Amino acid sequence: MLVIAVVVVVLVTSKGSGEYRVVMVVPDAGQMVSGNLVKVGGASIGTVSKVQLADDGQAEIVLKITDDAYKPLHQGTQAIIRNSSLSSIANRFVSLEVGPQSAATIADGGRIEAQDTRAATDIDQVLTLFAAQGQRGLQTLIRGGAKAFSGLGPQTRELISTLSPALAQTAKTVEQVSSDDADLERFVVKGSALASVFAAQRGDLEQGLVATAGTVRAASAERRALSDALRRTPETLRQARTTLADARGLLQDTGPVVRDARPVASRLARTLRLVRPFAAETRPLLSDVKGTLPVLNESLRRLPPLERSADPALRDTARALRSADGIVDEALPYVPDVVSGLLTSFGGRASGLYDANGHSTRVALQFSSQTLPPILRGLSGPLDALAPLLGSGFSTFATKHSNRCPGGTGGIAQDGSAPWAIGFAGTCNPTHTAPGAHP
Repeated sequence: MLVIAVVVVVLVTSKGSGEYRVVMVVPDAGQMVSGNLVKVGGASIGTVSKVQLADDGQAEIVLKITDDAYKPLHQGTQAIIRNSSLSSIANRFVSLEVGPQSAATIADGGRIEAQDTRAATDIDQVLTLFAAQGQRGLQTLIRGGAKAFSGLGPQTRELISTLSPALAQTAKTVEQVSSDDADLERFVVKGSALASVFAAQRGDLEQGLVATAGTVRAASAERRALSDALRRTPETLRQARTTLADARGLLQDTGPVVRDARPVASRLARTLRLVRPFAAETRPLLSDVKGTLPVLNESLRRLPPLERSADPALRDTARALRSADGIVDEALPYVPDVVSGLLTSFGGRASGLYDANGHSTRVALQFSSQTLPPILRGLSGPLDALAPLLGSGFSTFATKHSNRCPGGTGGIAQDGSAPWAIGFAGTCNPTHTAPGAHP
């Protein structure tokens, strides 16, 4: 057991004390020298052990990591050469932004390639961004600033202390922007493309600016009208507020109606699409109707006098028709026969009998037994023997038949159409038929 413990201690000690180096590849070493610090979040974790030139002309900076918490580094680690201040020359350091722990590790002697590294920016590189005239203006600004702040040390310090939070926030903002190079690059590229689009449409932009200038001039010319409109705006807004308040209640009331109408909205839309051609065709009709409106208006204007004259006549006519209800009811069943008789001379096609000579009509004399003289009434017995030949006998006289229905003298029809008692609603007796009447 003692031997195993010693071996473990030796292994841990040798692992913790071992050197771990990573090669940082940059296009420009930026005046880095051996001994410069390597930092993560402002804390030193190692130093620069060597600066050398690679075969492809790029600089290789060997970073020696001494802090065991950062051994080994992981893929995705980014290395940036930074200055302690903008005016510093030799006081450089390497700032590391370590990759995620879930990524693969960088072996001892491994490389952080150029796409994950950035060189420092020197002040002379910044100054070269300005042209000669700009550089002279910058010099004048610096000299003027020195004169302006001469003797104002306490006030300047107070100003700087006041601006410190804003500057700190600005620094964080700049750092956040610079930390996301991909998004910044996309922004710059898209901004360049947008600028190219604007440049290609330079003529349209100029025309738009000219039109805008003309609009502004026209608005300036109508300054008095604009002033009057602005003066009226508060009162208009007050009235609009009242109107909108009333509209709010109306919208609340119409909410249930809208919800109920939602299921039929699609069908209503289809209906309106079908009605559109019809509406277009009815436009000439509406024009014609519009032309007849004066005549119609004149006719309507004359209706009241006509109503005063026609009302008594119509009232009298109504009373006369009500008085004639019984007569009409009694005469109505005979109308078809009368009309048929007038059209066919009471025979011909109106009769049901038909032979080689055409249509024929059978006419029989119907009379009451009370009209016969006594001598004939005494012959009723002998005449009954002739009943088979006559179809009737005198001994079959029927009495008290004073309420016959129409068709009662012609016998009972097989289809029940005679006697006709339906139209009389019980006012006649269908059993009062002629003697010998049978279907």
